[in-house]
Amino acid sequence: MGGATLAAALPRFGAAPPRAASGVSDARIIYALHRGYSSHDHEMAEPIAPSDTLRKSFLAVHPSPRYRSPMAVRTLSQLRAEIIKRVSQEHREPVGHLIDALAAWSEAAGLRHDPPTGADPVIRFRVEGGSVAVWAIYPSEAKGGAKLSLVPGLTDHPQGLRDAARELTSSSEGTGNFDGKKLDMSLSHVATRSSWTPVFHAMSAALEYTQHRT
Repeated sequence: MGGATLAAALPRFGAAPPRAASGVSDARIIYALHRGYSSHDHEMAEPIAPSDTLRKSFLAVHPSPRYRSPMAVRTLSQLRAEIIKRVSQEHREPVGHLIDALAAWSEAAGLRHDPPTGADPVIRFRVEGGSVAVWAIYPSEAKGGAKLSLVPGLTDHPQGLRDAARELTSSSEGTGNFDGKKLDMSLSHVATRSSWTPVFHAMSAALEYTQHRT
């Protein structure tokens, strides 16, 4: 059902929507969307799960956040637990300690935790008011379950930041040539280093670069 049809159909639903002969009609789904998924819709005998296509069509007509279904905001502790579950058993303790250390360093540096809006557990810190994250941790099967990313989303990093990131990569991740590439590395490898001094050197370089871009 196209956007124009949706716009024309919505005003008709002042009361209960028309019933389909079998199954759930598009009209009834639109009614559910129009009512904002309210649990107080007594006319709605069963919950409705609109298709992605219909949902996108509706949101194109009514982009208001009222019609979206945001996920509950997860705490840093909850995200930490979800990330730890994704790495191998022998790396879980050091990974947990590293996440705690990075979070403490970030708070001391005045960074703000930016909870994810999607389903994946993502730990991300950014400068207050900034649009670019200083660092983030993402799920990644290719990186042993999770990866640490410095200034994620950007690839035009200064040489000093690339050199700092290169110190954190493992031999299995290649030569550590980050020229024009994202600064992604295995979280487990970083967590099990004999010293975390290079980690915080890289974090400081990422923070300095981010502050210049903000």
